[in-house]
Amino acid sequence: HPGWLALAIALMLLDYALQAWRWAVLLKPVDPGLTFRLAWAGTAVGWAFNTLLPLRGGNFLRPAVVAIRRDIPYTTLLFSTVAEYVYD
Repeated sequence: HPGWLALAIALMLLDYALQAWRWAVLLKPVDPGLTFRLAWAGTAVGWAFNTLLPLRGGNFLRPAVVAIRRDIPYTTLLFSTVAEYVYD
């Protein structure tokens, strides 16, 4: 049924938005200029590639998207995602 599909897509996008917001809040002390839009892009790319790469390899691309566009070391961003998963 198309209505259920639309609801599932909306919930998935809402989940991505919440994860991006949480990640942006976690990174605020490291980079106060980090925007929600960039955190959203990293989160969306990471989860998209999780469907293609084995062992949730998209989680390694998520910090790479932000590291390329901002002057933050990749390792700092990678460990922020590790900290985020620990708190989950």
